[in-house]
Amino acid sequence: MNRDTFSRSDVVAAYEDFGLQPPEVFILLDYLDELRDRRVLDLGCGAGRTAPYLATYASEYLGIDFAKPMVEIARERFPHFRFEVGDATDLGRHAAGSFDVVVFSFNGIDYVGHDDRLAALREIRRVLSPGGMFFFSSHNRRCASIERHPRLALDWRPWRLATGIRDYMVARRNHHANRRGQRETPGYAIVNDSAHHFGLLTYYVDRGAQEQQLTEQGFRCEAVYASGDGQRLAPDDDDRRSAWLYYVARKAG
Repeated sequence: MNRDTFSRSDVVAAYEDFGLQPPEVFILLDYLDELRDRRVLDLGCGAGRTAPYLATYASEYLGIDFAKPMVEIARERFPHFRFEVGDATDLGRHAAGSFDVVVFSFNGIDYVGHDDRLAALREIRRVLSPGGMFFFSSHNRRCASIERHPRLALDWRPWRLATGIRDYMVARRNHHANRRGQRETPGYAIVNDSAHHFGLLTYYVDRGAQEQQLTEQGFRCEAVYASGDGQRLAPDDDDRRSAWLYYVARKAG
């Protein structure tokens, strides 16, 4: 279902307009030496949003996405970069230690189920070189503003009201169909949130559980950044205003 949503033409077009987010800018600045002249794998590359920023510094760049229409647009926009249709849970065509840096930005890892998420983490660790870096973001379960139910946006302007009613009906239909896939566990939640008119099932995890997950899969978490202002968080900082968190991890061992 998530792959189908990300393959829709309107969703693909929407992702063409995104630039870097504040935490991504700070991570690039803080870890520029880790990117310079390194082999970079850009998972969930979408329509190529991060490609020019990463490929500028990398000695080798590869973007992978599971939605074929996203990859086709990325190839059109950046014909001089390399893109493939692929699945983060199975990177078997790439040998162990093939990359020095793996990036999985804009919460791309949140659109597979729990078992597949762990499989993706194992594959990412496998293709990383010793001490390689892994940058990714994930939805924050502690965020205070998660939208779990469709709401009608009222507006006195007739055309805006008509659009709001249309979007609300689409969201209600999607939520009715998708809410059965929701799940709450002690370690994570699967939520049919408001993204793309409630058209996705999204993985949510809090900071502590995510750091434990990384440790169990053979990574060492080095830093966490807030999604709003992009600032690096101290261990005791309140993260409830961050819709998602950016993690910087290193392959352990």
